[in-house]
Amino acid sequence: AALGLVDAFDFIIAGDDPDCAQHKPQPWPYLEAARRLGLQPAQCVAFEDSLSGIRSAQGAGLRVVGVRCAANGGCGGAPAPAG
Repeated sequence: AALGLVDAFDFIIAGDDPDCAQHKPQPWPYLEAARRLGLQPAQCVAFEDSLSGIRSAQGAGLRVVGVRCAANGGCGGAPAPAG
């Protein structure tokens, strides 16, 4: 919501939604998103900035792109390289 992108998406599945049956690292959020889009998980790509999110997307069978940022220490728990 802070970036003003909410209207760019047909739907959003978030852990605090009452209809979120299981949370990351379980694959359910990604399986549900693929189902709502009418796609097979292998047809989808997830961009994730957390290890639990990466595990969730991988478990659902999606291709995953890990996003590094200062807040997550580069997704692996180690500090992101300077530069």
